[in-house]
Amino acid sequence: KYPDKSFDMVLDKSVVDTLSCSDYPKSDIAKMLHHIHRILKDDGYYFAILFGKPEQRMGELSSPHVKFDIKVV
Repeated sequence: KYPDKSFDMVLDKSVVDTLSCSDYPKSDIAKMLHHIHRILKDDGYYFAILFGKPEQRMGELSSPHVKFDIKVV
């Protein structure tokens, strides 16, 4: 419902963790990332606060149709 490229930042507080427990985690996370990528401005940030360890979540945050530069802090 939001226009393309309309946000400077998207903050995710454990949504990836929640979707990881769904019946179709890869598909659900890929759909979410697709929409985040769509609504973010070209120089926007997706900031994810995750409970899972980076080794566990990197595969879920990598999607062939969505390109994010990922930095773990």
